[in-house]
Amino acid sequence: MSALVLPLKGKLLAFESENFLFSSLRDEDISDEYIGWLNNPKINTFLEAGKVKQDFFTISNYVNYLRSFSDCDLFTIRYRKNMLHVGNLTLTFNQDLRVGTYGLMIGLHDQPVGSLAAVESSIAMIDYVFYILGKERDLQQVNPDNTKALKLIDFLGFKEIVNPSEKGNRVFEITRDHWFSNREKYFNFSKVTEVLN
Repeated sequence: MSALVLPLKGKLLAFESENFLFSSLRDEDISDEYIGWLNNPKINTFLEAGKVKQDFFTISNYVNYLRSFSDCDLFTIRYRKNMLHVGNLTLTFNQDLRVGTYGLMIGLHDQPVGSLAAVESSIAMIDYVFYILGKERDLQQVNPDNTKALKLIDFLGFKEIVNPSEKGNRVFEITRDHWFSNREKYFNFSKVTEVLN
């Protein structure tokens, strides 16, 4: 494995849910397997990163750019039973400071743990956006062809905003009040997310 051209910067954060640990991406997390996910058309179909060939330099450069904004980061998702790296969560920049927006990538999408990770990681990130960061709304942009993502955000209670994004994606939102009022529905997946540091 090659060394990173740019070291990753910023404060490292960590939080956990029932079955998964989430922590800020570190240099050692950028493995050949992770780069392979980003360059695998089966996995990256709906990722912006999938439009450009990824390597150590492009990933570290992106993460450092992301961390130059307040509250933004890229987190690894690790399965607590064996600490297997199963995917990533990205908390992205939004000009409205009251809004959180996250993205999700699961590398093990064909295995049962991949489905569990998608649901539980989304719940954990919504918790993080509302309970920890104190945002008022969470917005999601979804490619209309991404049926798995559409089912997931419907399950989580997101409501569609009529106007699509500039990229033709469908836009959904959930408010903090709605999430707080309905959070108990998801306790069987995971209790409220806890920050570890």
